[in-house]
Amino acid sequence: MNEAPVKKHLGFYLLLLGMLFAPESLQAEQKKPPSNEMLLERIEQLEKAAAQQTKEQMIAEIRPKYPSLNIIGFGNISFSATDERGEKTGYRMGQFVLHFSSALSPRVSYFGEVSITPRKDAGTGDPTASGFDVELERNIIRFDQGDHFKIAFGRFHTPINWWNATFHHGVWLHTTIDRPGMIGSFIPVHFLGLILEGTIGPRSLNLVYNAGVGNGRAKTLGRAGDAGDVNNSKAWMMNVRSQPDQFFGLEVGLSAYSDKIKQQDGRIFDEMILSAHLIWNKENPEVISEISQIHHDAKTSGKAFDHQAFYLQAAYRLPWAAARFKPYVRYEYSDINRADPAFETLSLAKKRTIGGLRIDVSAYAAFKLEYRNEKNDGVPEINSGLAQVSFTF
Repeated sequence: MNEAPVKKHLGFYLLLLGMLFAPESLQAEQKKPPSNEMLLERIEQLEKAAAQQTKEQMIAEIRPKYPSLNIIGFGNISFSATDERGEKTGYRMGQFVLHFSSALSPRVSYFGEVSITPRKDAGTGDPTASGFDVELERNIIRFDQGDHFKIAFGRFHTPINWWNATFHHGVWLHTTIDRPGMIGSFIPVHFLGLILEGTIGPRSLNLVYNAGVGNGRAKTLGRAGDAGDVNNSKAWMMNVRSQPDQFFGLEVGLSAYSDKIKQQDGRIFDEMILSAHLIWNKENPEVISEISQIHHDAKTSGKAFDHQAFYLQAAYRLPWAAARFKPYVRYEYSDINRADPAFETLSLAKKRTIGGLRIDVSAYAAFKLEYRNEKNDGVPEINSGLAQVSFTF
């Protein structure tokens, strides 16, 4: 008899018999379900793991990411009818404006503004003029060292005028169809250089200062010295403004600006600008008033020239119809010495009166209706009617 097959399967048979006749206590021990304590402990472990994972996810979601770019856009379309000689009635495409803001770190940030403006001479000339001008209005990097000290470099809207430094190029931002006439070539709109900013004095006064040095006006006074200054004399500016807690909505400020102007024909002028503003920055009512005084010393002739301009704007948001309606008025006045060679071609109405109505058709779009009357010495007065739709996106 061959014993090999028997020995080969003997182990298997013994294991099978052991399983069949094993004690019930051993089988029960092997099949015993986990206790309540074990289940509770396991549940607690799972809850802790889930909580930790959720906490890490929340931290990751709220932790700032750098750079973090945000883009806001503005646009408008206007219609105008006027009795001014040579001007046509019709629609006009307004500026298309983009604002770019980005945090680069907890203390470093960037801001940029680009405008696209239609040209009246589009399609003419050699080479042919394009349909639109693209302008880098602002290009600023800022380093925050705290509330008392911040330093920024780049191309700014010169902060010697409240309107110029507040509303910029998005016309949806301000109540009226257009900005006051004095904000243009009369005062320097742009400033290329560095500006310091911070808070000073008692907290209750909310005093803020700005001080800067940079390139002054270009040979064309409406431009900044973007490609380089026209001389070695740097422009400087400083201002201080206050928003006292006791009068919430009130802002008062004083500004000074100094530069040496060099015109295209080589004539040189020392320029000093002093400005002041008084603002009641609320909707009921809104009151904006500014005044600027410019003094020019002609270095070639030795003559001095003085110029003034101011405006006063008032508006009130009516409480009816979901507060969509906001009537407004503005009066502007300028006194320009036309004997000043620096301002001999300046286009600025002596007197301008406007009245209008802003209708906020949504939180991001407004319709404006406006009447204007302009008066200048020696020419007929000009009457105009305008309508505009402005929006942000």
